[in-house]
Amino acid sequence: MENGPKFTLIGSGIVTLIAIVIAIVGVIDTMEIDVEEYSIFKGTDGEVEVVKGGTYTVFVNDEFTCQQTEISVADDLYEYFEADCDSIMDEEGWRAIGVFYTDTNGNLDVQSNHEILIIDDMTYLEEGAWSVLGGCCFVCIGLIGLIIGAAWAYSSKPVTQMVVMPQGVQPQMQVPVAPGYTPGNLVITQQEEEPGA
Repeated sequence: MENGPKFTLIGSGIVTLIAIVIAIVGVIDTMEIDVEEYSIFKGTDGEVEVVKGGTYTVFVNDEFTCQQTEISVADDLYEYFEADCDSIMDEEGWRAIGVFYTDTNGNLDVQSNHEILIIDDMTYLEEGAWSVLGGCCFVCIGLIGLIIGAAWAYSSKPVTQMVVMPQGVQPQMQVPVAPGYTPGNLVITQQEEEPGA
């Protein structure tokens, strides 16, 4: 194998392995977020400061279910909170019960019948999701490099050349002849079969 394909395969393999490790570390970091530490609101009523285009997740103490919890996140014109009881987003001691998206900067009024937490979803990106996304992108790049390296290695193999002779054509052969020999007339004899043979 030539050096080019070999280095491409080795380099791509190393990039892929490192990217997989980075993505796994990012997933672990994202799963271990302490939502109480990163919360922008904790309590039953008050105000939460939001930014335009923001996405926020709301958690309730896991002693309560989604059905037992009533929440309002609103301004004078609009209710922003959308209930979404997705257990995948649950954190230790806290149950994810909904999300809201904002189209304005400022403060929103929060009301709840149980203690809740609100976390800015950018926290997940800052704490590990960027590693997951970056790792996945580099895994794709590494896999593309492996495919290119394999194709390059395959195409750079030496090609065995075959000579094809048409059927019915006999190559001329030279037969060594003893010194002083001159070909004579060919004599053909017929042998009789013995009776009873």
